[in-house]
Amino acid sequence: MEIKFRAWDKENKVMLDWDYDAQNILEAIPLGVGDEYTDCFEVMQYVGLSDNNGKEIYVGDLVIWMNFGEPIPVTVSEEHGYRFMLGGDIICKSFCSIISIVGNIYENPELLEKNG
Repeated sequence: MEIKFRAWDKENKVMLDWDYDAQNILEAIPLGVGDEYTDCFEVMQYVGLSDNNGKEIYVGDLVIWMNFGEPIPVTVSEEHGYRFMLGGDIICKSFCSIISIVGNIYENPELLEKNG
């Protein structure tokens, strides 16, 4: 599995591509500084799979099953050995052909609010 990340910039409300933006910003933060800098970002890991449209799936993405239903966030579960989860299920390759990314929890929180 390829190890990749992206980061949500809480202050500017933008998603940063780890390969360039986030890495440069985080490397510029001096070692030993307090949480005032590190609390500005939410880092999300790539799960190693893509949805049915070929879009890479990251923790924090919102996906739907077979193009219908309510959006479900992709999470990490400590209880399941730090596995990537979709609802109560461990994400596996067979899911990829039936799930679509519709947004993420940072840029599209209104999609979760519909679930009430």
